[in-house]
Amino acid sequence: PWWQNVDGNLSWEPETFQIFRRYITNKTTVVDFGTWIGPTLLFHAQFSKRSFGLEADPVAYATMQHNLELNQRNLGSDTWASRAVLESIAVSTPDDAGQLTMQSAEAGNSGSGVGDRIMGGAQHQWTVNGYSLPYIFTNWGIELLRDSPIFIKIDIESYECSLLPSFYDWFRDEPILPT
Repeated sequence: PWWQNVDGNLSWEPETFQIFRRYITNKTTVVDFGTWIGPTLLFHAQFSKRSFGLEADPVAYATMQHNLELNQRNLGSDTWASRAVLESIAVSTPDDAGQLTMQSAEAGNSGSGVGDRIMGGAQHQWTVNGYSLPYIFTNWGIELLRDSPIFIKIDIESYECSLLPSFYDWFRDEPILPT
């Protein structure tokens, strides 16, 4: 099964997990855009201060929610699994905020995205609420503080090219920047 590739050997995207280990500590708040079915969120939640995951694909979100609930139920309420938060929304540019049309060749396949940047063509389509990064940080109570590092992981199928430039105006005046 696929999950065996995300075991202790970390044979799925090993560089991603190496970066998590290098930059995320028990003092780090992680914001994971494009959580998919949970391999990254479930991993970094084990050693971060808090982990927030966003997944806009409803099939992937339902799978991730089930995975997180299983971990919370099996590990108990006072474990790393209780520090992970999941929401079925999308991060967007301020100009795109509101209802976004998402598309995918197959819902839940990790290739869904906004607009026409879809691998394999768009067979499925749905709408999701999209929010700007400042709105998401405010909603979750995430503050840019010197003694509380923030790590942002973004894997949103090429929408990063539109999203990242939109962070400039918000971060320009901030004394502390996330990793």
